Amino acid sequence: MTKREFQFSEGTSQKFWRIALDGTSTIVEFGRIGTAGQVQTKSYADQATAQVAYDKLIAEKVRKGYSEVGANTAAASSASPPPPRLATPGTPTRAPQPASAPVPEPASIAPPALLPTDEPIRLALEPSDLLWATWRDTPPLPHPGTPAFDKEDALRRLGNVSRDIYFYSWDWTRAKIPVVPSREEAHFWLSAMQLPTETARGTSKQLATHLAPQSFDGALSQQQVLALFKGDRMRVQPVATALLTVFFTPAELCDMLLGLTEDVASLNYQISQNVGSLLDGFRSYVLPYLTADQRRELRTKIAPKLAHIVVPMVYHNSFDAAVYLAAMLGGQSPVLQRLVESWPDDRYSGEGWRDTYQRPQEIVFGLDDPRLVEYHIRRLKLGLQEPRYLRAWLAHTEFSALDYARDQVLRNVNKDEAAALVEALSCAVGPQVAPHMLELMHDSRSPQPARLWLEAHPGHTIAGLVPVAVDRGRLADVAGDMLRRLARRGYTEAINAALGGLNDEAAAKLRAAVLGDVLDNQPPLDEATAPADLRAALASERTQKQPKMPSWLRPADLPPIVIGGQALTEEHTRLLLGSLQRSWNIKPTDLVNAVRSHGEVASREACAWALFELWLADGSPSKDGWALFVLGHLGGDHTALRLAPLIRAWPGEGQHQRAVGGLECLRMIGSDTALMQINSIAQKVKFKALQARANTSMEQIATARNLSRADLEDRIVPDCDLDERGERVFDFGSRQFRFALGADLKPMIRDETGKLKTDLPKPTSKDDAVLAAQAIADWKLLKKQVGEVAKVQAVRLEQAMVTGRHWPRATFELLIVRHPLMTHLARPLIWGAYDDAATLVATFRVTEDRTYANSADDVFTLEPFATVGIVHPLHVAQRDQAAWGEVLSDYELVPPFQQLGRPIYQLDAVEQTATDITRFNQLTIPAASLVFGLDKQGWRRDAPADGGGFNGHFKPFYQANVTAVVQYDEGVGVGYIVDAPDQKVRYLAFVPGLRAPEYWPRHNDRLALHTVDPVVISEALNDLTIVMAKAK
Repeated sequence: MTKREFQFSEGTSQKFWRIALDGTSTIVEFGRIGTAGQVQTKSYADQATAQVAYDKLIAEKVRKGYSEVGANTAAASSASPPPPRLATPGTPTRAPQPASAPVPEPASIAPPALLPTDEPIRLALEPSDLLWATWRDTPPLPHPGTPAFDKEDALRRLGNVSRDIYFYSWDWTRAKIPVVPSREEAHFWLSAMQLPTETARGTSKQLATHLAPQSFDGALSQQQVLALFKGDRMRVQPVATALLTVFFTPAELCDMLLGLTEDVASLNYQISQNVGSLLDGFRSYVLPYLTADQRRELRTKIAPKLAHIVVPMVYHNSFDAAVYLAAMLGGQSPVLQRLVESWPDDRYSGEGWRDTYQRPQEIVFGLDDPRLVEYHIRRLKLGLQEPRYLRAWLAHTEFSALDYARDQVLRNVNKDEAAALVEALSCAVGPQVAPHMLELMHDSRSPQPARLWLEAHPGHTIAGLVPVAVDRGRLADVAGDMLRRLARRGYTEAINAALGGLNDEAAAKLRAAVLGDVLDNQPPLDEATAPADLRAALASERTQKQPKMPSWLRPADLPPIVIGGQALTEEHTRLLLGSLQRSWNIKPTDLVNAVRSHGEVASREACAWALFELWLADGSPSKDGWALFVLGHLGGDHTALRLAPLIRAWPGEGQHQRAVGGLECLRMIGSDTALMQINSIAQKVKFKALQARANTSMEQIATARNLSRADLEDRIVPDCDLDERGERVFDFGSRQFRFALGADLKPMIRDETGKLKTDLPKPTSKDDAVLAAQAIADWKLLKKQVGEVAKVQAVRLEQAMVTGRHWPRATFELLIVRHPLMTHLARPLIWGAYDDAATLVATFRVTEDRTYANSADDVFTLEPFATVGIVHPLHVAQRDQAAWGEVLSDYELVPPFQQLGRPIYQLDAVEQTATDITRFNQLTIPAASLVFGLDKQGWRRDAPADGGGFNGHFKPFYQANVTAVVQYDEGVGVGYIVDAPDQKVRYLAFVPGLRAPEYWPRHNDRLALHTVDPVVISEALNDLTIVMAKAK
């Protein structure tokens, strides 16, 4: 055998092409580098003709820019071995005919280099699946035998049949009708299928009672059989074709189908549905057993029908049955290609049902070139939302288009349907599949089958995920987690072998991340030297009956928890898991408390999060909901920051109760960072039910601590591990870097020269590798914490200025000036000192050394004053504003929100004598823009009345002791905001006191506008001006 190999590289196109001359045949392998590619085999009359074809094909590739990477060899030993053929072993294939025009190659996300594995690469497809690819020479299956008819058994199986919401639509697959029934049994089931259309409503047992006294001899003519299928309510299912095969030859069945769709224009919905079912039955019960002669006979029979194909004018009608039969039988690719190419790209775009009735996938699958199949499926964006379609896709494209199959699963929001699609994709077994299964495990509605595939094929999983884990991003992190799990299961040698296929730098980096995790290499815990409460708790736990471990959980899969430099053993971990199962979301056991007290935080959090992700990867079974609350028992600040975004998203995925459980986990963690996450959700989240639960949780925590809500929020601001001066050093050994807060509240790094940078540099050979790695890990967590905390607190401080909130002097100094992070936010602001009557006496700022200075930059003494607040520009004279502006400019201080430069709004002449501001009532604004806009500005909605409607917002101004109110027409419903009609603002007014939500408030006690604090007027008008900017 003579072989040569070529490659083509241009832009993002990276392709290989191999050719072998084997006697009178040429074998061509081609595809994108990193994939298994496709194989074409072509035979010639003699060796001389094959040699000419061999040389011609090589010359064509060279002209197209392909470069040879190997030389002629007479043996395979010196050439790169071709990837194995991926069809089911023993299934002969036929080279597809070349396409009539160049076929664009869709992009693939296959790994850049698939590493070797000892596991075989294969497509575990059934012969019936391979029949979708008509270019394959798939031999007919042996005809199954016909079992003897047992009436009593048939009556029993009939009792298993169920019906759906339509009394005439029954699930006959539950009857387990033989593939080739006897005439007597076919007679029985045909009669049973006819009964629901005659007796209307009823149960399967009633059908059995009706049929029991009857006899079934199978003496039915074809006319009698067809008569049983008449009736508008008759819902034919594919299994009915199995019954028809007893009375009709394949050719006669073909005639029957052609007759049903003879006039496409007159087809109605029900006929189209029934024909579709019979065609499905033909594929399942007839096609696999057809001989080559029978196929030729049927192709001849349908050929005249293909001369003029009528395209249905409405989407719920199907094409002529001849089109679908042609796609099944093969040999009609040119006709089908002309039809498919006539369809515009958007013919089946839009709603998902558009391709449901006409089933264009089945027509495209009839093309005899897999490249054309892939091209047109992608071009038309056809769905593969049935497992059989996904298997058909694999039968054609094998491993070259797995990304499209993966995306079909990700599109499906039904858990059971998604699971069926993943199981179909599981027929593909090879390292190319692993990255896609990993993504499905992480993002699909049914992650369990994807996880099971990854665990069932560790060799392919390792080979496929090592190239992914080397990269950066979310998928790389998840790939690293999976590799670490496999390493804990004993596959370290396989991982090391796979790392050998990477360059030295990448291999060393990944080896350290996957195999060199310090948490995985600690000595086992010696109970004799363990803390006393831990020893006692372990002893007590051993006396308890241990709950059964879930099938998805192996203690060895979890990173061990480290206590005093020693790791919990697998037995300890198993006892802890049993204790956690019993703790659920109630008071934790002694063992859980001991582990929380003594376990190193990073190891506790790593273990808890790994357990949580394993639960998610199994589809989050509700009976194992304790896995969520492990985050509350063992988690810390890092867990809180990772969990909060999930809590925000879960209600949108139909998981409100899980989100509520997540809130409880944050409350169980109890740290300032965790409580701040609850408060952040209480302030802003799309889902109002979740927001209400978060608000309730915050109020309960405040009550338990005997604090107001605002006072609680002051006390739960995390320090983010900054020192008492608000600083932190990141030590690389030879170099040190310090934390700084940028002008836009962005965490930054100041190097040893004082220059600000957005990130830590990469370590060099002069740095201490261990210190640098720890510094980088600490910086990543700090950056995430500080960025989030700073934004939340900036909003709180702005609202404190707007509403006139004051702090007692001692509280101000303790919770703001001396707080490691809040001191950074306090420095660029102008503060006011107030006397006992809440009158502004002086203004000042907080300096870098946490003392105070006035606008002349002289030392300011705060002791004589009672309270402190953030001054509003209306309360600062123009002369003082100018002086402060210079100070801020000189020190390059940028406030976290507009303070001195804030827009000022005043009443006009008419409003000076009124109680209502009506300057906005001529404007019309979308309901969503008004409601959500006011929400964003800190206004609260009126209480929903009967039916859930409301038509107003309100905002308390604490220092002025008044509440601003807005009323609008015609109001909205709680669950009907986006689609509600446009609104008009009736009035903006002010009422005395701090109001709570009311039902349809009348506001009869509105204040005269000229009596309201000008700050309140200005801020309320500022909010409305911002919101009404979106008016029409």
